[in-house]
Amino acid sequence: MAILLALAAFLLLGGPDGSEPTGPTEASFYLEAEVDVYAIGAGGERTLQAHSTIRWWYVRPGLWRWEIESKERSEPARRLIGVGDGSTAWLFDSSTNTYRKTDVEEFPGNDPPGLPISAYIGPLSLSELIQRWQERATTFNRRGTERVLGFEATLIEFRPTWQGSGSGGETSGGTGSLWVDEEKEFALRNVVDGGPGFQYVDAKVTKLERPPSVAADLFRFEPPAGSREER
Repeated sequence: MAILLALAAFLLLGGPDGSEPTGPTEASFYLEAEVDVYAIGAGGERTLQAHSTIRWWYVRPGLWRWEIESKERSEPARRLIGVGDGSTAWLFDSSTNTYRKTDVEEFPGNDPPGLPISAYIGPLSLSELIQRWQERATTFNRRGTERVLGFEATLIEFRPTWQGSGSGGETSGGTGSLWVDEEKEFALRNVVDGGPGFQYVDAKVTKLERPPSVAADLFRFEPPAGSREER
């Protein structure tokens, strides 16, 4: 794959194990997003390689769900589902029609879990990101603020977006733009232009609701028909 990459009164939920109902936290959200990936030709022309849509619910650590629908040129559509039900994390991949489970505490980035995509969208610790940029000698500049989905977002430009090495020595290139709500520490859009021979990626949140409104069974994983557990 090229990249693998709710606002009304909240319905109180009881834990899957029968624990006391737990409402949303200040960080709870529901988002929808789109990710487009283009190949960049020698002359700078762009050709769409893949398009993905994302739905992501987060209530509190261990209680979350995301669904990713992705289509790459000439490849079958792929669906990924991740569910944290309070005690167990479930992952389903339609490309293999298999699912696996693990202790939710062991799932990477459980608070909240990261998405399996190569772009910044959703919760983001800007201070940690800047620290990583500094460690990699990535330069960045704040370019003011813009309104994104009605939220005030700081536009940050950074470079390079890729680094490599070969017979000619170290190489790097590409530019990136990141729109982030600094108050909420939430990335709303990320554009990366790798330059000719690389990729152009545009990932953007298209809907954001806080706090989320969810169905009582949203965080219950039901294995899709015909799927098997991967052990």
